[in-house]
Amino acid sequence: MRPEHWLYTIPLRLRSLFRCVQADQELEDELRDHLERRTEEYVAQGMTQEEAHRHARLDLGGVEKVKEECRDARRVNLVEGFVQDLRYAFRTLRKAPRFALTAVFTLAVGIGATTVVFTVIYNGLLRPFPYKDASRLTTFSIHDLRDANSQEAGRGDRGGFTSAELLAFQEQSRAFEDIIGFMSKEMPLGNGRATLQIRAAFVTTNTFQFLGVNPLLGRTIIPDDAKTDQSPVFAMNYRLWQEHFNADPKIVGTSFGVGGVSRILVAIMPPRFQINPEGSDIWIPTKPGPSDTGISMNAAEPMHLWWPLGRIRPGLNPQAESADLNLIAQHLAKSYPNLYPPQFTMVTRPFADVVVGNFIDTLYALGAAVAMLLLITCTNFVNLLLARGTTREKEVAIRASIGASQGRLIRQLLLESFVLAAMGALASCLFAYWGLKGLLLVLPSGALPAEAAMSLNSTVLLFALGVAIFTALLCGFVSALRGLRGDLRSRLTGSGKGVSGDLSGGKLRAGLVITEVALSIVLLVGAGLMTRTLFALTHVNIGFNPSNILVTQAFFPGGISRATSQKKLFFEQVLERVTLLPGVIAATTTASLPPYGGPGSDVEIPRNSNSGQSKVLLDLCSDGFFRTVGIQLLRGRLLSEDEIGSAQRLVVVDEALARRFFGNGDPIGHKIKFQVFDFIPDAPHNTYFEIIGVVSSIKNRGLRDSPAPQAYLPYTTFGTPDGNLLVRTSGDPLLIGKAIHEAIQTVDPNVSLSDTSSLETYLQRFDYASPEFGVATFGAFAGIGLLLAGVGIFGLMAYTVSIQTHEIGVRLALGAQQSNIVRMFLSKGMRLNAAGILIGLFASYYLMRFIAGQIWGVSSTDLFTFVAVLIIVAFVGLLACLVPAYRAARVDPMVALRYE
Repeated sequence: MRPEHWLYTIPLRLRSLFRCVQADQELEDELRDHLERRTEEYVAQGMTQEEAHRHARLDLGGVEKVKEECRDARRVNLVEGFVQDLRYAFRTLRKAPRFALTAVFTLAVGIGATTVVFTVIYNGLLRPFPYKDASRLTTFSIHDLRDANSQEAGRGDRGGFTSAELLAFQEQSRAFEDIIGFMSKEMPLGNGRATLQIRAAFVTTNTFQFLGVNPLLGRTIIPDDAKTDQSPVFAMNYRLWQEHFNADPKIVGTSFGVGGVSRILVAIMPPRFQINPEGSDIWIPTKPGPSDTGISMNAAEPMHLWWPLGRIRPGLNPQAESADLNLIAQHLAKSYPNLYPPQFTMVTRPFADVVVGNFIDTLYALGAAVAMLLLITCTNFVNLLLARGTTREKEVAIRASIGASQGRLIRQLLLESFVLAAMGALASCLFAYWGLKGLLLVLPSGALPAEAAMSLNSTVLLFALGVAIFTALLCGFVSALRGLRGDLRSRLTGSGKGVSGDLSGGKLRAGLVITEVALSIVLLVGAGLMTRTLFALTHVNIGFNPSNILVTQAFFPGGISRATSQKKLFFEQVLERVTLLPGVIAATTTASLPPYGGPGSDVEIPRNSNSGQSKVLLDLCSDGFFRTVGIQLLRGRLLSEDEIGSAQRLVVVDEALARRFFGNGDPIGHKIKFQVFDFIPDAPHNTYFEIIGVVSSIKNRGLRDSPAPQAYLPYTTFGTPDGNLLVRTSGDPLLIGKAIHEAIQTVDPNVSLSDTSSLETYLQRFDYASPEFGVATFGAFAGIGLLLAGVGIFGLMAYTVSIQTHEIGVRLALGAQQSNIVRMFLSKGMRLNAAGILIGLFASYYLMRFIAGQIWGVSSTDLFTFVAVLIIVAFVGLLACLVPAYRAARVDPMVALRYE
């Protein structure tokens, strides 16, 4: 056939498919006309009318046959057959509502759970940012190679850089297309009527062009906006605009006081624009100064450090990225040796990984768990289809014997599978909608990027559709091919449904049930280890009692460090007022927040060979710190109020520091120098502090890491831009939060406060939230998996009872007791359950090591967890077997003997 002729027939074929009635009428008219013409030819040759008509029909070969051949050529039969099979699928499913509902529910749960997890991973990890080429956004940091003791990635790294360092990376790096920087600080924002304490992000001038996000209102900030001869400008966060300015579009172009500087608001950014992982209320374009080395600010004022973000050139691997940055950093280390550790390397990480942090491992584990749940769903669905296919063996045999081809039968069975999968996919959207809402309720705050939009978007729905199609194809083909195997004659002569005695089919269904049980075991063990981790974290000894402690942070105006005398006067008055409030037991100021520690420093101890081997964490506190937190004195004495007021060069150390540097010796009276002080302007330089006391160690690197050596110094040692206030109360600390705020504002109304909460809330946010999320999600998936496995065992045993009803009647008629029947079916079911348990325990033993990073305080092969899971699954399996077994024992022998 010539190509142009083939193209010419396309409209005719399409018309035949979609206007089949008219096409059939035209075909019939054409055949009638052909017969009449042929009949006339034979009449002209001398035949009678009847004989001529008979010869014409013989020449044609049969009208109906020709019609069928024409329909086949036009693909009409294919469409009609498809429509007929589809209608037949709906009719057969309507006649088996229990089977249909069970199958749809199974698919809805499995596909819905998979869709929820895919939504979180896709929107929160794979495509969280609305920025240009977001997949290539990368950040980098300096990693101290001496720090190998921490369990948490990133501890000991320096991710902030001075202006001079940032400019060097921007100008010299060849691995990045461009690099931006940002830094945050708290400051007041006022418009003449009201003043708000907000978080401002200072960003380099190329930030908005780099990210490629246009403002919702106003204009884009350009590099020229940072020039000294231009009016200072800033951009505002969408949430701040909505909550505090009533979404008024007229505020764009007005002037605000930002940290004492008059700035013009030129842009309202879209809701998903954040860029700063900590969150920002406004963005201020700032040009880094090449003369700002940051040496005098590095330890005391981290807000003067730029956090970099670059866009990697396409095709570069991580090794090439690190090599490029290492070359630049080695040159910088020669110019600024005090900013770099003796041994370091540059580490690059995708921006999404940095924002998500350690929670990325939880997402991966969650993805693996839901993959197992989907596999359990498919296994259960196949088992249901196989059981139904066995009961329809005679029906399939009859259709095959009257001419149905094997392809037509496979298509029919596949269509039934597709109908079920389609209904399951629709129901899964409802499961996914509510499941996503539930997941977001237990999702830890800040676990995912603030830019991520968690919703069932088109990509997610297409994924759900793809999962449904894959499930229908896989499960439908398995059941269809299995259902068409076997001898046609034996099926036709069978007297009942499913009585072909197909032993291999029973083994296949039993194997699927064993697989379900094994997979549910793996999920349950994972959930159990997560639960044990949460229990261990909530019962870990942190060295003090965190209950009834209020935490608030004070920021001085403009974020500028106050002189030591000003700081001393402020906190003396605040602590005096706060301690007089009803319900207050003790109060203190501190530079760090236990149990999360503070800044670190190398130390120097005269005539001590251990000094310089590890960093020591520092805390600047008042004399009430040890009573407020509840730290015990072990040796010597504590800092007194007079010693702190006069900023004596004294220090209290914990037992970890004493043991690290002095072993079994007595550290009291020894001198220690903190080298970081030499780089802080108003700190004592080249000064040694005398150790006057040793206190018990507390957790100071989070709950999971062992305590690092800690030193406590007077808060009057030097000035800082802010400080924490800890208040221990006799009752709920949040009840006196307002009174504490009023006391602070009375002392200095210009001091702003933020992050007022209880210490237990901090523990919940930073340590308990993630394992609680793991317990909730893994527990839900494990519960669903166990339910489906139980349904699988129940369904298989119920099916076995149905096809062996005649055999049961014979046994009962011959004198078998009901208890014997019960034991027979219980033993069958429990053997399957035991096989699944055994395989699942072995699989869990090897697979749990992959989630070792998500568990803590318990071994990945914890015996208690494995035994508990074994008992739970054995009990559920026993319940699933009992009902069919007792139903079999109650069969009437007379009815069973006549059963077909």
